[in-house]
Amino acid sequence: LMEAKKGVAYLFMAQNEDGSWGGAQGIKGQVEETALALTALMDLTSANQPKELEKLRRGLGWLCRAIRGQRHRIASPIGFYFARLWYFESLYPIIFSVSALGRALRHPGLNHRNY
Repeated sequence: LMEAKKGVAYLFMAQNEDGSWGGAQGIKGQVEETALALTALMDLTSANQPKELEKLRRGLGWLCRAIRGQRHRIASPIGFYFARLWYFESLYPIIFSVSALGRALRHPGLNHRNY
């Protein structure tokens, strides 16, 4: 449980000012990283955590703007696999976005009409 709390704290700390997440803190946000971070954090954030919910809202806002701007159609490498190989799949940004937005719709602390 302590490791999960540390992971949640790190993810919230690593969020960019614009609401996105990149490969590390301060790195330009991508759809894949942002959607995956949101998915994990929504599973671990309750409706009675206002500061964390605000960060989730910022992330969801960024993700929705990125989707409106068609950025979900541009795949980016995510995750180091082996040697110089990166995970890369054209469907990842779409799949990860659908997962994050689906969780947002079901989260008791988030009002989906705000995005």
